[in-house]
Amino acid sequence: MAYKKIIVGNAGKKDKKYKVKQNKEVDIEIVDPGTDEFIVEILDLAGLPSTVTDDEETSQIVWHNNFAIRKKGGDYIKQRYRVKLPGANALRKAGKKIVIFDGVTNKGEPYVFKGTVDADDTFELINGDPAIGSSPP
Repeated sequence: MAYKKIIVGNAGKKDKKYKVKQNKEVDIEIVDPGTDEFIVEILDLAGLPSTVTDDEETSQIVWHNNFAIRKKGGDYIKQRYRVKLPGANALRKAGKKIVIFDGVTNKGEPYVFKGTVDADDTFELINGDPAIGSSPP
């Protein structure tokens, strides 16, 4: 299925952090931004893939948010940024998985995030066009 992105708004910015408000609010902080200016676009959740396969097990996804980070006047970033997803550790403790879909990684399919989630529910990504969800619902 082709995925169509629809911009539903730009994220608010405060003190070099961006706030994306959708099903779950997330804070985004770009690591080492230098002097670049960034735009964080809030994208539509409709049309995102509905399942993820991990360790040969397929399960449904609940999408929490979808956004894109661009350098002002440019393409999606390919640099480190931190995402704070309130409840990320609680999801994992409940046996759920954090799911990322960026259209590039994992041959363009959703994948289970296996990286570290800090005590404050923050984790690091690189591709600037992710949707973030959890599975199973």
